[in-house]
Amino acid sequence: MVNDEIELARQPQVSMAAQANHARYQPGQRAGHYESFFLRANHPTRPLAFWIRYTLFSPDRRPQDAIGELWAVLFDGNTGGHVAVKREAPFSQCSFKTTGFGAQIDDARLEPGQLQGAATSSGHTIAWTLAYSGADQPLFLLPLNFYTSAFPKAKSLGCRWRCSDAHRAAPPGPGDGAQRALADRARARVLWLLCTWDRPGV
Repeated sequence: MVNDEIELARQPQVSMAAQANHARYQPGQRAGHYESFFLRANHPTRPLAFWIRYTLFSPDRRPQDAIGELWAVLFDGNTGGHVAVKREAPFSQCSFKTTGFGAQIDDARLEPGQLQGAATSSGHTIAWTLAYSGADQPLFLLPLNFYTSAFPKAKSLGCRWRCSDAHRAAPPGPGDGAQRALADRARARVLWLLCTWDRPGV
């Protein structure tokens, strides 16, 4: 793992950008690891927004306990009625690509140009099927050499796309109102994808 990082540090910036959205986690590694891919969008004219996150967490020296976490939050500035849900799955039911861009937590997927999933908790359900497009380059929030060094442990980067489609992905139920709200929020002009990871074992 360390040798791979040293080799990555020697590559030009264009190569770093090409690998920016690749997962860093190596299944079974004993060093603790946290990594997430999350998307957020704001309505262009109304105080409405959503935030969706695909996360993996592997406790230090306990790779057998690694899990995937799916989070979704809807923000309604008109009513103040925000909704948050979370879903977990054992890592055996998850996939985070290390040679491309992609994350899967059970049947929820995040892929180039699209994402879909659903989560239920505390009596609320949020489901989504979204498409996005854009050609912006990754926005590195730190100097490039920091992404292959032990400091800082947490690294973040972002990219901006346009959200081009949205609809409810689940039948009516207790969270139907939240699902309708998600469809409305998704018609935003700009959607951000951000990645972050924390490797305390580096």
